[in-house]
Amino acid sequence: MSCSTAFDGQADRHITGSSPVLLSVQDCLVLPDCPVFVPNLHSHGVIWDYRHQDIVLEALTGVHGLPNRGDVVIDQACLRAQLRDGVAELRVDEEPVIYGGMLIRHFGHFIHESLSRLWWLGPLAAMPPHVREAAEHLQSLEARVCFFMPPWLVCGKDLLPYMEEILASLGLAAERVLILAAPRRFERMLIPFQAWGFQLDQNSLDQRYGCDSRALMRRIDRKSTRLNSSHLVISYAVFCL
Repeated sequence: MSCSTAFDGQADRHITGSSPVLLSVQDCLVLPDCPVFVPNLHSHGVIWDYRHQDIVLEALTGVHGLPNRGDVVIDQACLRAQLRDGVAELRVDEEPVIYGGMLIRHFGHFIHESLSRLWWLGPLAAMPPHVREAAEHLQSLEARVCFFMPPWLVCGKDLLPYMEEILASLGLAAERVLILAAPRRFERMLIPFQAWGFQLDQNSLDQRYGCDSRALMRRIDRKSTRLNSSHLVISYAVFCL
């Protein structure tokens, strides 16, 4: 996998260097309709790394744990067909993009799972130095943020009004949101780590990435002028931020 941290400039298969919370992938292809299975989740959407001819593991969504390569089952027939059918000849988008993960068209799952890679939109002052460096870099780019929108629960490939409002409240305007609805090739994609999951072990996340991931998620709305104490989210689940 042609991966490096966004700041050390070294190509390596693993996350290395001073910024484990942000991965930079060069020359990648997004395949939104390619089925993929990770433990406890069957979904669609993979990012293919041309240089090492493999999927980008860090872009997959963890449910109970971050996926290991041996746990991932990908539809090889679909993958080969898409790579064979002229996808590799797509025009390369030269502007860098930021990977946002999955947008789930269900209010509860959207709130609980779809914001997990947007921690970098939060206030910089409260972040640890290595997280702040990554967030400053991402904020300064003002780049498009791309998402998969898998056909799960409520199908569709556009932002619903509540999604647009919440993302805008966090500082991500609708015009910067790119829904990945067809194969597309990018020269550079920045992949923030997944700071939250449906039942992810937060202690393991904190140790791996060297920060309080739950605190990052709590703070992402601190810059918002639209979210206030009159907004209440009620969940039937026991998980809370």
